[in-house]
Amino acid sequence: MLVDRHGSQVFGQQMQRMLAHAFRRAGFTVTSNAVGVPDFVASRGLPPLGYAVEAKTGTRVNLTKRELEGVRGPAHTAVVAILLFPDFDPRWLFLDGSRIPPGMRSVRRLRVYPAVSLDFDANGAFRQVLSDFHEAALDGSVALEVAFLSDRVRWAGRSSRA
Repeated sequence: MLVDRHGSQVFGQQMQRMLAHAFRRAGFTVTSNAVGVPDFVASRGLPPLGYAVEAKTGTRVNLTKRELEGVRGPAHTAVVAILLFPDFDPRWLFLDGSRIPPGMRSVRRLRVYPAVSLDFDANGAFRQVLSDFHEAALDGSVALEVAFLSDRVRWAGRSSRA
């Protein structure tokens, strides 16, 4: 299992990157944030529809004031994405980041906050990315990034032929 192979921190980073790639495959432009707040911004269309996403894994998550302020901007919908894992059906909760106060909470307690409705099946897309890139993720972060780059080229070729 990925978390056993790499530890919780790298596992969380890989899941975040797989979620961002699911947005890419759905036609979003994804910008990862070098300082990590938010983790990434996904946008598409004109005027751009977008999401500022802070992704978390674990049974308890700490949402800092800085992280929540990072997703709460006027240009994008604020999303706190929580991975439900371990689970027979790994999936993300997409919560309204504008309504959650800072602090450490169990995932169970976070479920009381309103969900954000995304305009695509992000969990279906994530499960497909997880299936497609599980082996690369097992090999490590560099192998995963190389696989993502190759996939981006393939998907770009599909859209240019359409």
